[in-house]
Amino acid sequence: MVYVFFMMALSLSGVFEIGTGLMGAGSGLAEKKGYKGSFFTGVLSTTVATPCTAPFMGPALGFALTQSWAVAMLIFVSLGLGLALPILVLSYMPWLTKYMPKPGAWMETFKQFMAFPLYASALFFLWVLGNQVGVMGMALVLAACILLAFAAWMYQRRFSFGPIMRTTNYAVGIGTIAIVIYLMQTPFLQSAPVVQIASVDDDGNSTLNYEVFSTARLNELQAEGKPVFVNMTAAWCITCLANEQTTLGTERVQQALDDNQITYMKGDWTNEDPEITDILERFNRPSVPLYILYPGDSSKEPVILPQILTPGIVASAFAEI
Repeated sequence: MVYVFFMMALSLSGVFEIGTGLMGAGSGLAEKKGYKGSFFTGVLSTTVATPCTAPFMGPALGFALTQSWAVAMLIFVSLGLGLALPILVLSYMPWLTKYMPKPGAWMETFKQFMAFPLYASALFFLWVLGNQVGVMGMALVLAACILLAFAAWMYQRRFSFGPIMRTTNYAVGIGTIAIVIYLMQTPFLQSAPVVQIASVDDDGNSTLNYEVFSTARLNELQAEGKPVFVNMTAAWCITCLANEQTTLGTERVQQALDDNQITYMKGDWTNEDPEITDILERFNRPSVPLYILYPGDSSKEPVILPQILTPGIVASAFAEI
């Protein structure tokens, strides 16, 4: 993901161009008359736009793959309708085109400006990678990004080179791709177990407000008749991080935990974990976040909290347990 977002950002910044060759290759099909030409125009537009829309479609696609075929097809049709909607509306109401901004130099400026959110996205995924594999792996990926940028710059200049330099250009590009593939397989980029660092005060008591999740500990607490709140999270989950900052870490929620004598357990799925995966599959969830409130009475069903939390939602759920 770091490589993908970084290369997309370089393209928007003008270091090299992607998509123009694909558009040229499909222009013959798109220029056909009638419905056939319209169909291939849509196919071509969707293919070219996919690199930009993929980050937004990812959650929908992930959800679709876990549903029945009917729900999945409804999601895919909705995605297709969403991609086609602007042109569809303009086709039926051509008078709306006068409200569209006119082409001009602002389009190039806007394109270059949109590279910076992609750079920020690459930085976020790099931070997640650092949590997973450490500083050495993160540094190697940064080095690979520099090589990719150099190869992309040479690729853009290939037509200004002579035969020898053009051959060198291709050799550098192939070598860069080989290095990038190798780095994805090197032991430096293998996920390591997340080490939980014990935090204690001067008296030797833990300062953490949660217990590390384990199925054995959960079963033990349930056997004792104690309610348990389980937070399945990961370092790369933006929703999880936001919920912890805005809700789970607030004084109101912490007080509600204490008032209702609820044990707070946190499971870290950053590098995946078989125990956490089993819990996710049990509740038909493809990924985190997952918030489960187990009543003290083990005969009652666990309560699944929404993925977007507020202090009010959590405090009310705790009070009703």
